[in-house]
Amino acid sequence: MKKTLLLMLMITLVAEIKPATAQKRPVKKTSSPVKLAKPAAANNSPKPNVAGGLNTLSYTIEEQNGNKKDMLITSAPRAVNEQSGYFNTVRVDQKHTNDKGEKDPVLKIDINNEKDQNLSASMIIPIVNDTGTVISTYQSNYDNIISWVCNFNGYRLGAQAITITITKWAAVGDFMEGTFSGTALLADINKMYDNDNPAPTVNIKNGKFRIKRVKDQTSYGGE
Repeated sequence: MKKTLLLMLMITLVAEIKPATAQKRPVKKTSSPVKLAKPAAANNSPKPNVAGGLNTLSYTIEEQNGNKKDMLITSAPRAVNEQSGYFNTVRVDQKHTNDKGEKDPVLKIDINNEKDQNLSASMIIPIVNDTGTVISTYQSNYDNIISWVCNFNGYRLGAQAITITITKWAAVGDFMEGTFSGTALLADINKMYDNDNPAPTVNIKNGKFRIKRVKDQTSYGGE
């Protein structure tokens, strides 16, 4: 009897005990759903041309006896117009006429050293809107078709057979680049026409240039 009453009491207590339930935290409502920021789209538009640096032209003169002289011409890029001239520039000359009376656009290079105006170089290259290679000779210099001339310390180097290569064609405002090498005649400027003392031949090595292109030349001063 006692066992029966004890068992009934235990059943009653178990029935009255309720399992504990997890307390839920209130959910904070927002007025609008949160949006994740999208990654920035890649900017594929062309960047503005900000080419900088100095105009440079360099080469090595090697005489027949093995003596070598390294030459370097530098200048700051400059704005030009028809009246101020085109020194220290690369430009396309749209009105170039050679000594044979032929008109054809050419690339012209002119550079003078800022600290020594006697140190200079100039080229006429019949390559426009492209890269490529030409050879300047004594005759092509004379005919004003393909020209390569450098001056320094009272001497003039005129092409005998100079290979000139345009390695980078650039838009206006950017730098044109190229190389040159070969043989040249080294003449004293005061004795250039002295037939009794012909100009010796020298080797031109490691020639290269990087000069900023300016707008095309479409007329000459005063036109």
